[in-house]
Amino acid sequence: MSMYTLDNLSILVVEDNPHVLKMIAQILNNFGVMDVRKATNGDDAFVEFSYAPPDLVITDWVMDGMDGLELIKKIRTDEQSPAPMVPIIMVTGHSERYRIVEARDSGINEFVAKPFSPKAIYDRIVAIIDRPRKFIRGNNYVGPDRRRQDKHFTGDERRGTSSDETEEMSPEGPAQEEAAA
Repeated sequence: MSMYTLDNLSILVVEDNPHVLKMIAQILNNFGVMDVRKATNGDDAFVEFSYAPPDLVITDWVMDGMDGLELIKKIRTDEQSPAPMVPIIMVTGHSERYRIVEARDSGINEFVAKPFSPKAIYDRIVAIIDRPRKFIRGNNYVGPDRRRQDKHFTGDERRGTSSDETEEMSPEGPAQEEAAA
């Protein structure tokens, strides 16, 4: 496993349960992350996100007001979003397969099921650093490439796309640059 110094990262944690919010913040502090910002719902999170874009967002799914999926959509597609390609980790107790697929299709980079361990959080942060995925902006999807395997299909089974349907973008941002340093 790669070991990184994460003290230069800024992370926004969005969680409506104050005990879980405090626990995630403490876990991140133990990893060396000192710039941990907190919000208890998606509305407050987007205000904080817009004011000072973090290097990473960790969000719960189910919250009053704007939930995690709505927050992700706003971060990824809103014209006022200052950093639509920010890495996002979804942390939730809703870990049924269809929910994981729904979260993936909303534009997350990584998924962590509750209850979680510090290692699970760290492993997802490292995955974002070690294995960044291209950012896709399509008609119905904005987020990291959902395909994790590097398979190159040819022939009749290959899906065709035109340049009008999708646009690939390289992930950029302080999280990859600073964490790898």
